[in-house]
Amino acid sequence: MKKFTTLFLAFMLLLTITACFPDNYAHVNDSVDPNKPAPKTLEEAYSLYNKVDRGMTRDDVEKMFGEGEPSYDEGGEVSHITYFNETQSAGVSIIYEYDNSVKAKTLFFNTKRNLVPFSGRFDKNKIPSIKSDMSVSEASKVMGSVPLELSCAYGEDGPHDFKKIYCWYNEDASSFMLHTERDIIANVALYKEEKK
Repeated sequence: MKKFTTLFLAFMLLLTITACFPDNYAHVNDSVDPNKPAPKTLEEAYSLYNKVDRGMTRDDVEKMFGEGEPSYDEGGEVSHITYFNETQSAGVSIIYEYDNSVKAKTLFFNTKRNLVPFSGRFDKNKIPSIKSDMSVSEASKVMGSVPLELSCAYGEDGPHDFKKIYCWYNEDASSFMLHTERDIIANVALYKEEKK
């Protein structure tokens, strides 16, 4: 379990959002590339992400997407590999386990403004009603829309063992995020407006 937690915390560093996670979460930054276009539809945004699942290997992924672009940690080791669609408007970043099986995936979206058109909105006044131990579906009922899934890390204790991050975006690119374990909320975070 300790290994799973360590990998998931490392995985959250891949998220391309600007803000500070509260409590046990780390600071992450946008890595905006103005040369990459925004996806035109929700289906395009998730076109690679939704094809990656538990039990896949790097060979399986690269048969679908070709070779990806590796990113390296401070020690020079590959931390994750990002795969892009043909126009590089969308993609998925993957952490592989030692046996080259998929351990975790993050939606690549360049900048969170790219996801604003596809997201339901959140009402700041409703945030106090979202509590730890609520399900994602209960939180969705409170907000009146379903959040976007941004990442998934697979655990070892069966198909329902996973940690996901979900998010709603408002027009100003502020965001309200759910950190979940088995689709039960473990933590929430509200992020300020993204600078243009």
